[in-house]
Amino acid sequence: GVSLNRRDVLKGALGPCAAWMSAGALNAQGGVRRLTHQMTVVDGGGSNVLAFAAGDGFVLVDSGAPKSFDKIMASLPGNARVHTVFNTHHHLDQTGNNELFPKGTRIIAHKRTLEWMSADQRAG
Repeated sequence: GVSLNRRDVLKGALGPCAAWMSAGALNAQGGVRRLTHQMTVVDGGGSNVLAFAAGDGFVLVDSGAPKSFDKIMASLPGNARVHTVFNTHHHLDQTGNNELFPKGTRIIAHKRTLEWMSADQRAG
């Protein structure tokens, strides 16, 4: 299988692509911008979600804001399977769809993200 770690994904994908990830560029293309054959940036309800094709499915950097799950999944080809989600931090616009991924999807995040998501802070 494909071996990925958070540092490699973030350094390799986010660093060179930062200039392409502006909201204006995404809005001009319906909220989806293909960066390379393997990488696509999707408007995740006001935040950027990076989708990286890896082996038997996709790795996402962040899961987007609540209610953007269907749009994010529709931007992936066919019956694409997301096998890993990296949460860059705990804010709702980065973690808002975590619960919607099927059981077995690996979610990688800092310990504080888990603590925040486990607390009753989301009800606001």
